[in-house]
Amino acid sequence: MKRLEYILENNSKEKTDELFSELMITDYAYKKIKAYASLACITANESIECGGYLVTPKEDYDCIVKDAYLSKDQKVTGVEYIVDSEPDMDFLKEIKNDGYKILGWWHSHGSMNPFHSGTDDNTFKSIYYNIFPYNKKELSREIIPLSGDSFKIEHQNDKTGNDYIIFKSNNFLEDIIEMRVGNNFNLNDIEVKGIKIKKFKGISFAYSLVVNRFYSAAPYAEVAIKHPKTREIKINKGVKVKETISNTIPLDYEKILDEIKTRITYKGKFLGKIKNKDTKCWVI
Repeated sequence: MKRLEYILENNSKEKTDELFSELMITDYAYKKIKAYASLACITANESIECGGYLVTPKEDYDCIVKDAYLSKDQKVTGVEYIVDSEPDMDFLKEIKNDGYKILGWWHSHGSMNPFHSGTDDNTFKSIYYNIFPYNKKELSREIIPLSGDSFKIEHQNDKTGNDYIIFKSNNFLEDIIEMRVGNNFNLNDIEVKGIKIKKFKGISFAYSLVVNRFYSAAPYAEVAIKHPKTREIKINKGVKVKETISNTIPLDYEKILDEIKTRITYKGKFLGKIKNKDTKCWVI
């Protein structure tokens, strides 16, 4: 932990990059993304792009991608996919209501090799600024001890009748700790000799993952990092994508195909309205 603090204090690009030298993703999430990429091409009967978001349950803080969403109302071609900002914001709220938080985004290059184009760089930039405030990797907990002579305790009652214990530092510029207690609480019943505040210390990040429709093609990944002190943005390019084993239920390919047909617009039509070869021939 001291090494991590040293890295932050010295703002070393080389050493900071080591904090996110890989993108961790479950085999379930990765297979789902590859299924989206492949079945979209098969349904369109052409090489097309598609994309969405990398997510994990809200209560998880291990920075591992555990699921993936396909964006709604996306307009795609062979070289790009576009999502309008207003409906996409509603989709982000839907993801959060499902109990997930967003770790980053993913998109497919159809049959082309995975990499970051200039357009991808700009899209990633617009995405990670929205993710940074809510998505952080914990590095340590800074312990701030308050000795008995550095704070005072007060008992207060608000207008609604709630009782609180207030811990105030002698320095009025510092934080105040407020603890709600029962109505029968007596301040004289406790003796507080010291308080330890454990403050979160972490670094903001966001993932970008690029794949294509073929399982044999290696993915491409980047991690955007926002330094907590300098606020400087660093991009780790070409990081390793590491799959982890999950105990999740098998992929629902019928549901994935239905999402593709109703969420992706190609040549002015939803893919579900395009007449083509039998999409049950799922060779991916």
